[in-house]
Amino acid sequence: MIYLRALSNDLETLKPMVEMVLAAVENLQPGTIHTIQHPDWP
Repeated sequence: MIYLRALSNDLETLKPMVEMVLAAVENLQPGTIHTIQHPDWP
């Protein structure tokens, strides 16, 4: 349980970084990100 909580905290920390990377990729290739969004992401 503690491990899952730590993992969740790590994901919350990484989420902005992931979004920044996705935004950068979308700037390079406009419109492609929307076609490969992950449905299981909140």
